[in-house]
Amino acid sequence: TEYGSQNGQKKIYIKGAPDVLIDMAKLSDDDSQRLKDINLLMTKKGMRVISVSVIEDYIGNDTEEAMKEALKNFPIRFLGFAGITDPPREDVKQAINEAQGAGIRVIMITGDHPKTAQIISQKIGIKNAENVITGKEMDKLSDEELADKLNTVSVFARVSPENKLQIVRALNVRHEITAMTGDGVNDAPALNGADIGIAMGVRGTEVAKEAADMILIDDKFSTIVSAVREGRIIFDNIEKFVYYLFSCNVVEILVVFLTILIGLPMPVLALQILWLNLVVDVLPAMSLAWEKGEGDVMKRKPRDPKQAIITKQFLFKILGNGSLIGLGALAVFWYSLYRGDSVIVARTMSFSTMAFGQLFHIFNAREKNSFGIDKSILQNPYLIGSLVISILFQFTAIYVPFLNNVLETVALSAADILLVFAGSALPTALIQIQRIISQRKSGSEEKFAA
Repeated sequence: TEYGSQNGQKKIYIKGAPDVLIDMAKLSDDDSQRLKDINLLMTKKGMRVISVSVIEDYIGNDTEEAMKEALKNFPIRFLGFAGITDPPREDVKQAINEAQGAGIRVIMITGDHPKTAQIISQKIGIKNAENVITGKEMDKLSDEELADKLNTVSVFARVSPENKLQIVRALNVRHEITAMTGDGVNDAPALNGADIGIAMGVRGTEVAKEAADMILIDDKFSTIVSAVREGRIIFDNIEKFVYYLFSCNVVEILVVFLTILIGLPMPVLALQILWLNLVVDVLPAMSLAWEKGEGDVMKRKPRDPKQAIITKQFLFKILGNGSLIGLGALAVFWYSLYRGDSVIVARTMSFSTMAFGQLFHIFNAREKNSFGIDKSILQNPYLIGSLVISILFQFTAIYVPFLNNVLETVALSAADILLVFAGSALPTALIQIQRIISQRKSGSEEKFAA
């Protein structure tokens, strides 16, 4: 509401929602319906519509309390509509599609007319956009009733700040993880009540920023989706790091345990195990932190936040794959002894098989559902560099006399090196075959269930 004076005559100009101002103008039923039809026609075009009214011949002062009182006591004349075309940003539709593909439910909450909200939500691809609930309808629902409505409704129009908090509470009833965006002072309760409150960095108030957990410096929805993608990549890389190092440790434990059990000489010495852990494994493991993410990272369902990194299935994967690499090294060790090599030669071969087997294993670790040698490896130069360095270090352990004395190794022949590579590559091949069979079986089960 704004106060003005023209030719000594006081006026109060009022702008706001058309349906509200039409009712305040106290028009005839025909005129009221005609104006509401115009409003509806404009909203169907996706316009954000406001209307303007005026109180003429106002008698009173210009205080806020006096003007509010005038709205009740003075006649209001409806002046007209203003339709604003506010097209969505080009990146919004793509970001929403990506978010929904990642299992993230996108809900539109707006103060606009229900029809405007519906048209815009359909343009940007929000699911269930055909169903709209208004703030007045929400006021009549309990949190439990609203939670049931949320199964089929993703668009809320003509909402108040209290309604935004009501939506958060309803989602909490469904045990959903909620993220709420907002920029105004009145949005603070909803931002504070959500699991993740997101304030606008450009147009957001300081109160909203204080209540939020995260601030968008560019006010773009696509930035939220990018943050989700980056978070998933980071979690994947942590999981790959754990999987790789734990598998490598299983290799060493299994080889030592089985040789003691069957009464063979020790296939690897303590200093050689230290070499494997500190020189061979550590650089490739650390390079996994720079992986750019797999192609399906935003096509997976959200992970259960209560689920630990090391699940029973993940542990079986570590034990199974680590055991295959360990058995490859043990087989090379046994064969070397069987053909009459000395213990130090056989030990050098098993030590090298473990080293190269663990380096091959990095390609099992860097991709969850496929073999890790593809063009994406070029996006991680740290991995390539770490593999080159680790391979060179392992060859120095075999062929440099000083390290031969320290690590108790001997130089191997070309035929021995070929046997070492066969023993280290075969477990990785078996792991990939098992992965392919498992994926085909899983795909067949999903197709049958469908």
